[in-house]
Amino acid sequence: GKNEKTSEQKAQELFDTLSSQFAVLGSKSAILGPYKSIFTKTNAKYNIILKVATSDYSLNTRQKAIKKIENYLQIVPANWQVIVEPDSIN
Repeated sequence: GKNEKTSEQKAQELFDTLSSQFAVLGSKSAILGPYKSIFTKTNAKYNIILKVATSDYSLNTRQKAIKKIENYLQIVPANWQVIVEPDSIN
């Protein structure tokens, strides 16, 4: 967002909403943030990380993990960017 204070407040509100519902996935899953992005120069950007524990790194297991968090990702407002990075764990 263009206003850093507003962006931070909205990121914290989304984090609070997600964390209140994300606990259902178990103790090995975690929600982290919001963290201010260090790669931003103009608009304020914040990162919220959802981590889901998996038994292994197979494609099938990663797809199941993504399915687990799909409902949580639908909570994210349409004007926010969502990046799912299962490829980065290989």
